[in-house]
Amino acid sequence: MLSSVTNPHQYHLDKKYYDDFTIDLGWTVSGSATSGIWERGIPEGTTYSSTLANPDSDVNADCYDKAYVTGNAGGSAGSDDVDGGYTILTSPIIDLSAYTNPYLNYYRWFFNDGGSGTPNDSLVISMSNGLDTAVLDRVGSGDPDPSTWVFTSIRLLDYMSLSDTMQLIVEATDFDGGHIVEAGFDQFEIIDMPTGLEGEQLNRKFLIYPNPFNDVLNIKVREEYTALKVQVFDITGQLIELQNIDNQSIVKIKNSYPKGVYFIHVYGDGALITTQKVVKF
Repeated sequence: MLSSVTNPHQYHLDKKYYDDFTIDLGWTVSGSATSGIWERGIPEGTTYSSTLANPDSDVNADCYDKAYVTGNAGGSAGSDDVDGGYTILTSPIIDLSAYTNPYLNYYRWFFNDGGSGTPNDSLVISMSNGLDTAVLDRVGSGDPDPSTWVFTSIRLLDYMSLSDTMQLIVEATDFDGGHIVEAGFDQFEIIDMPTGLEGEQLNRKFLIYPNPFNDVLNIKVREEYTALKVQVFDITGQLIELQNIDNQSIVKIKNSYPKGVYFIHVYGDGALITTQKVVKF
């Protein structure tokens, strides 16, 4: 039995905002759209030409089964998609004034097809600090990963100064043409990256993030290499992943690793650049 009198314990909790929308924490919805308004719930899948338009589930890594989606009536793909304007999802006020290096992490869904002419609609994710608003992520019909939950990680200081009145804004818009527009947003998180660790990484030639990570690990390369090789080892030293990548500035490692500690080895043009320990949660 633990006793705080005879054996005191200290627990360190990282600074973090997190919302997987299991409960209502005060996000607000506004806009001009006549249908497909943002709503929190268990996603009801719809299909268009055998492709998922509205997602049929939230992000599987969540505790439960809810997400924000644009319209959730089910039925045909065009029955409750975004129509006639825009729908905006806005976070509660977020105080980042005491954060030193916050990263915004989230999953988003986007589908845009059908209608007349080339689909031209969008999903735009922005952040406001109370004075300025910066676009962090913009998705259109050319999205290389449509109809799937896509993980995104963004260093906020690359876009704006921090304040105690930050808000995230997620806007899905249906422009002219009557196309089918569906969007989703889930597993929102802002975590303060340890400055010592990232400061060390920034002085090197790449950045691995987020750490801890979930089912996507990003490697951002800061110098040009003809070829990159990434090796992932588990805590026993067993090689569990090997990827050879040609001339990419950002490498995304999608995985289903068990929770635990891993070691990432990154090689550039045949030379080991560095090794970093990461944690899967």
